[in-house]
Amino acid sequence: MGEIAGEAVGLIFRFVVHVVMEIFGEILVKGLGYIVLRPFSKSIDPDGLAVLLTGLAMWALIIFAIVWGIQRPLMRLAVGNPASKTISPLSTRSHAAALRKHHPPAWLSNVA
Repeated sequence: MGEIAGEAVGLIFRFVVHVVMEIFGEILVKGLGYIVLRPFSKSIDPDGLAVLLTGLAMWALIIFAIVWGIQRPLMRLAVGNPASKTISPLSTRSHAAALRKHHPPAWLSNVA
C-alpha cells in the first residue's frame, strides 16, 4: 500500500513540475521572445530557437536591471554618500576612515 502511495505522490509531483515548467518556458520565455522579435519579422516561428534565445536574453537583462536598480540605492544608503555622488571603493574607504577618526566607537571611549 505504501508503494502505491509513493508512486502517486511522485506522479503528482512530476505533473506539477511539468505544468510549472510549461508555463515558465512557453508563456514567460517564449512569449517575451516572440513579443521582442515580432516587430522585426512577420514570419517569426513562435516555437523557434531565435524566440527562445531572445526570451532568455531579455529575462537576463530584466533580472540584471532589477538587481542593479536595487543595489545602487542600497549602496548609497550604506555608505552614506549623497545620491549625486558616485560610489567607488576609494571613496567608501576614505569615508569610513573619516567616520572612525571623528566618531570613535562607543566601546573605545570608555577605555582610558
